[in-house]
Amino acid sequence: MSGNRLLQGLAADELAALLPRLVPVDLRQDVVLLEAGAPIAHVYFIESGLVSLMNLARDGQAVETGLIGPEGMVGATLMIGAERAVTRAVVKSPVALKGGATAFMEACRTIPALRQAANHYLRIVLLQAQQNATCRALHPLEARFARWLLQAQDALRCPLIELTQEFLADILSAQRTSISVVAHRLQEVGLIRYRRGRIEVTDRAGLEKLACECYDVVRGEIAAGLPAASSQPSDPIRLPWTATR
Repeated sequence: MSGNRLLQGLAADELAALLPRLVPVDLRQDVVLLEAGAPIAHVYFIESGLVSLMNLARDGQAVETGLIGPEGMVGATLMIGAERAVTRAVVKSPVALKGGATAFMEACRTIPALRQAANHYLRIVLLQAQQNATCRALHPLEARFARWLLQAQDALRCPLIELTQEFLADILSAQRTSISVVAHRLQEVGLIRYRRGRIEVTDRAGLEKLACECYDVVRGEIAAGLPAASSQPSDPIRLPWTATR
């Protein structure tokens, strides 16, 4: 059984028709799967872990527009005829099933359920971009921090998240010093345990109360069209992966 929720929604014969076109891959941290403006040559169905969608300014500053976990795929914009990527897709710890873009589009033509699932996931990607813009403009850093941790935990199915302050600063559009202050504040009230490079969620219910409404908006859209996520916890994700792209 695939760990990807898009693929879990396919019937057994549909999945059997698709899987020969996909190859399992382990991906190193910070590998760029898609570069903005470059052709989309492959799609990736995430089995476990995270991929961050980033927009880069000319001065090198980055802003996260979306987060892809086992509920989704990298390269969904092929469904609207986009042959080139509009954002950079950066690995933050996944195992994935990789397939060629042409083979994927052929599969969508012959497997209606795959086409429907990919189209629904594309709506999720666009909704995330919209919510992230709203979130950065209107919501305080603590609420945005809590929301991102919840999304990461949903994707990893594990309370332990390994990442750097630099990465968090990029995705939350904040200074590293501000990230450190917020992380220590959440630790003081018992929501997380924090040390350099590692965050453990200790009070998920408390984080949900702190997080902005954007979390529920995106989670609701995911739940509306995809099979329920497994409740089976994953082992802690260790970065970087030793296997290659």
